[in-house]
Amino acid sequence: MPGVAVVADSTWAAFKAREALVVQWDEGPYAAESNATLTEQFQTLLAAPPATLHHSGRVDDALAGAAVMIDNTYSYPFVSHATLEPHNCTADYRPATGEMWVRGPIQMPISARSIVARATGIAIDKVHVQCTRIGGGFGRRLMSDYAAEAAVIAKAIGGPVMVIDNREGDLQHDYYRPAAMQRLRVGADAQGKIVAWDHVIASCSRNVYRKDPRGEHSTETYGSYVGVVQRLDQLDADLQPTWIPNARLRYGAPLTGVATGAWRAPAHVVNAFTIETSIDELAARVKRSPIDLRLEILGESADVPKGANDLSPYDPLRMRQVLLEAAERGGFGRPAPEGRARGVAMHHTFGSYCAHVVEVSVAAGNNGPQRVTIHKVTSVGDVGQPVNLSMLEAQMQGGIIDGIGAAFYGEVPIANGRARSRNFGDYRMIRMREAPLAIDAHFIASTARPTGFGEPPLPPIAPAVANAIAELTGERIRVMPFIKAGYTL
Repeated sequence: MPGVAVVADSTWAAFKAREALVVQWDEGPYAAESNATLTEQFQTLLAAPPATLHHSGRVDDALAGAAVMIDNTYSYPFVSHATLEPHNCTADYRPATGEMWVRGPIQMPISARSIVARATGIAIDKVHVQCTRIGGGFGRRLMSDYAAEAAVIAKAIGGPVMVIDNREGDLQHDYYRPAAMQRLRVGADAQGKIVAWDHVIASCSRNVYRKDPRGEHSTETYGSYVGVVQRLDQLDADLQPTWIPNARLRYGAPLTGVATGAWRAPAHVVNAFTIETSIDELAARVKRSPIDLRLEILGESADVPKGANDLSPYDPLRMRQVLLEAAERGGFGRPAPEGRARGVAMHHTFGSYCAHVVEVSVAAGNNGPQRVTIHKVTSVGDVGQPVNLSMLEAQMQGGIIDGIGAAFYGEVPIANGRARSRNFGDYRMIRMREAPLAIDAHFIASTARPTGFGEPPLPPIAPAVANAIAELTGERIRVMPFIKAGYTL
């Protein structure tokens, strides 16, 4: 994209010059975009989703004949990475040899090299990338825009330059977690068994934004439930087959100019919240254990077709084991201490499995939001063969805290085609005093192929907290951040 660069002898001088710079930009097609215009598009897409990704059984008939049905609509905002270290990069162009040296906190050095070559016109074999430690990535540094900026400026001035953004620029020019609205209708028969599942997702597709040749849905439906499948060609690897006899998954993407990208456990975070809170609500309606209701639809290992190149295929038995162990260790189903309640949630994320049992209490605020105290999180993960338990425990703790903070506070509003968040005064982060009082992490002993755990703790934590709040208050949360529903930490 076109831009203006300020070059100075020091970071301070560059920042001050940037403040003094006045640029008149031509208005683009999204100059009037806002939360309201996006919501209008989302509602249209939910009413008439353009793409059906999965349809098994007779969903409409099953919903019409269900003894009990829930019909929930969820709303999710754009969320910033807000990394501890704002994005930055150093580039050195050497005219004598035509080489470009790029050094910085980059998650994808190979793609960074290609992007720098395209941005500068320098042959890729003359572009050299060196990676430093990353001061927080979470998907933000998968995008190498800041490496390209540094390289373009270095070439323009014919020498080395360090590009560093301030917090305002970092928050207002991020590649945000896509905003979304979802509608999920679930029907149960007279015995409380799930017989119908109709999930519609409308989200700002990051594939559309980056002009990815894959389908616009392929990064937005991670972890979504589908029905029984017999053949591998019926199953997207990121979807989760179940024993639900009548299931449908549909998708639509709005037109938007907001930059979107991967945010720790990308679409898994929001999809898990829709799925896991709806199952819990249905369990309460049909007066069944939320554990039993989940186990009933998980199925068996043989129900999931496996590809020859899939080294870690989804296995419902592993998900079952994680859920049962978390429930037992966390005391789910047993009486909680007075004034507290427990919630449970599970999810399969990029080859690994995780379940949480959360114990909370809720206190009335002083003419404001109700205050939630998270007394304990009991967590069980399955990452195949554990290699470094202390690192796994740290990932569990960090993922839980990150997920809770984003669930309660994370939001970047859009107005007049611009992100409105400028600093931590209006982009709220979780405080140390708001973190869970205890996190009890466990991992399944396994000899299966090791898988990652940087992302799997996040998707089930927000629904587990919301389910605990609902158990205590009777109120179901269907919007993020939770502060909008009247809850704070």
